[in-house]
Amino acid sequence: MGRQWLRAWNLSAGGVSCGGDLRVVFDIKGMTEFQPIAASICVYNLAPSTAKAILAAMGKKADFSAGYRDNMGKIFSGDIKWVNLGKDNATDTTTTVFAAAMDEPHNTAVANKSFKAGSTGLDHYKYLLSTMNGMNAGNIPTDDLMSLKYPRAVSMFGMAKHYMHILANSVGGVAHYDHTDSKLHITKPDDKGTGSPVIVNRATGMIGLPTQTPRGINVRILINPQIKLNSLIHLDSKSIQGFTPELTREGQIKIDNSLFQGGFDPAGIYRVTFIEHVGDSRGDPWFMELSCVAQSGSGTLSQLRSGNG
Repeated sequence: MGRQWLRAWNLSAGGVSCGGDLRVVFDIKGMTEFQPIAASICVYNLAPSTAKAILAAMGKKADFSAGYRDNMGKIFSGDIKWVNLGKDNATDTTTTVFAAAMDEPHNTAVANKSFKAGSTGLDHYKYLLSTMNGMNAGNIPTDDLMSLKYPRAVSMFGMAKHYMHILANSVGGVAHYDHTDSKLHITKPDDKGTGSPVIVNRATGMIGLPTQTPRGINVRILINPQIKLNSLIHLDSKSIQGFTPELTREGQIKIDNSLFQGGFDPAGIYRVTFIEHVGDSRGDPWFMELSCVAQSGSGTLSQLRSGNG
């Protein structure tokens, strides 16, 4: 990984590109749940011609990269849904791009097909994918989908996302989109993740300490475009702060076990299930909020800290 020194970013939209010393403020959220990925990107003091070109690009693709000069990469690619041209004060103009990745196929694709008896989950995945304009196959449990055979005829008529959700659940997984590419993945809880584990500690940009929550292990780090949804990271187990229950007004200790995915991995390997990129090139924020789940096994915090996990 390159040095985390000198922030860098680039926005490409409407046939124009901007970056450099201009101020940008952004918030981008994506998760391994079956939802489109949303972005808000505000650039200050663009040339009027550049701002107008971006305004005219509504409905077209926008790519956004961020990081550092030695380590910058794409963190979002999606369609421009709205552009606001405004002012932050009497002198500073703003061009704010609101974009979403995969929301059009997610919200408009319709399935209308009958499968004969003997069709497989892979047949269904390929068909549903074909109804989603511009969507490509992602990482899927191919063997599980091929093993899923339907003894009777299957009819699909309705929103494709509904049937894709059912299909993913049928193999014990969840369907989700990629935040930098037009791909649809199906990920199971035991998925191996992508890439080699990225070491996350104070030396590589970790801010504060990782904490356990009902939805997984949360950690904040400086922007690193190498870390994507479903990437693997390595955390020092001894740095993880245990879950803190909520005390209710009735004097009870509230732990929502129905959502509890905050187990610990004895090897310190976690898979990223949620990313929020937050940045202000002239302010303090320039980080990623990650939520992760244990990649294999689930030791207790006391075991991990005693070295027995």
